[in-house]
Amino acid sequence: MTVARAEGFGSVIAMIPAMFGFVPEESIIAAALDEDNRVVCTYRLDIHLIDDLERRHQLVNTLARAATVDGLDSVVVVAVGTEVDARQARLSRAVETIEQHGYPVKMAAHIAAVGEGELWCETRTGTTGLLEDPAVHELAVVRAVEGGTVAPSRDELTRTLAASGEGLDADARPDDEDILAAVMVVYDAVDTCAAGKPVDSSDVQAVAGAILNPKVRDLALGMGSGDRSHAAIDLFADVARRTRGQGRVEALAVVAALTYMTGNGPLAGIAIAMVKRRNPLHRLVDLLDIALQNGIQPSQINEVLAAGATQTAAQLGIDFIS
Repeated sequence: MTVARAEGFGSVIAMIPAMFGFVPEESIIAAALDEDNRVVCTYRLDIHLIDDLERRHQLVNTLARAATVDGLDSVVVVAVGTEVDARQARLSRAVETIEQHGYPVKMAAHIAAVGEGELWCETRTGTTGLLEDPAVHELAVVRAVEGGTVAPSRDELTRTLAASGEGLDADARPDDEDILAAVMVVYDAVDTCAAGKPVDSSDVQAVAGAILNPKVRDLALGMGSGDRSHAAIDLFADVARRTRGQGRVEALAVVAALTYMTGNGPLAGIAIAMVKRRNPLHRLVDLLDIALQNGIQPSQINEVLAAGATQTAAQLGIDFIS
């Protein structure tokens, strides 16, 4: 995963869309930096939610985790909002909360929208400037080269997982004695996506049915640490859009895990919320939600889920290929 580095007020704001995978609107954004100005943790919430004590606690807890695990040295805070007085007031509230807990704020800035030519203001120094085009920021270019995209808004990112298409039912859950065949169905479908080919309806139903078996799902999660990771995300997002019922729920759970493992926290958060609306007690998603809220790094989740996939493969007596 590409390392983001804070270098100048305007540059920090310009790299926000590439860090999150979408262009945030009406948001409070905090980025924890290490002593080399590398971004080690990010947190975003809707701007009005900074007024909520519980959400401020979540922000502080995320920074505390970064301080313990990643060596937090300072924090950058940015408020994005169309109403200047409101965004300045909420920026001040966020900064006050962070500094009260002992974390130095290196930059506190506000801007109406994260777009080329927008006027930004850094409140500590009074520095202002016009924002460069976020699409040509170095981090955005690297993200594009690595196959990542930046959605125009969080709503647009949400639509990538919205139910659409045929509304298919998942095939029946495979028995344990049929797991190997079910795993091969998933791997074949991932390879189809990797080749840029569409997955037909019968294969979508077969994949949705296959991951109803937790052992197949665990093996699918192992792809988050290998060369198939992006193709696997594409497949399960496609399955989530085109199926309904428990098949859609499990496909969204796999998307949540895989996107978390590959560093796409915003899309993971959206998938987590979609699952929890249907099944608040979903064990995997509950664990992912706790991890996301506590700022646990993708590499740590990757290690845990990859180890689980390897263990499941060993129990089944099959060779695991990520």
